[in-house]
Amino acid sequence: AIAIVGKEKGIYRLLHIDLKKNISFQQQRLLIDDVFQRYHVKRMNIDKTGIGMQLSEEIVTAHPNLAFGKHFTRKLKERLALNLLKLCEDKKLQIYNDSILLSQLHAIKKKATATGITYDAERDETGHADGFWAIALAVNELSWGEEPIHIEVW
Repeated sequence: AIAIVGKEKGIYRLLHIDLKKNISFQQQRLLIDDVFQRYHVKRMNIDKTGIGMQLSEEIVTAHPNLAFGKHFTRKLKERLALNLLKLCEDKKLQIYNDSILLSQLHAIKKKATATGITYDAERDETGHADGFWAIALAVNELSWGEEPIHIEVW
């Protein structure tokens, strides 16, 4: 999934989200290239864990100082999930009223494991909560170290 988030006066707004699934790496690359052409991208974070490693490396190489690969560790996923939750609780995030996106946002569950707490979702027909993680990656860089963030569905 690709999420484009803007911020104005402390409010974060989902400008665009692409929840494509089962597309080739080439198609993913074309979608990301289109994002760089259509939007004034200040920063793009890409999951570089496992299967995303090659795509991340290509995008980071093509867009140095704008694209950054993120390894999805338990600690990063916790920070992303809690940050997005806080934005929603504080009603500082505006998103689309889309049933698939909303189901992905609600799919993330806090789970206790032998090594600690983790945040994840079961895989279903809509994916693996990819929309949640895409939005969480986008708002993370915009909000880290600032005051907490309102969710308004439109």
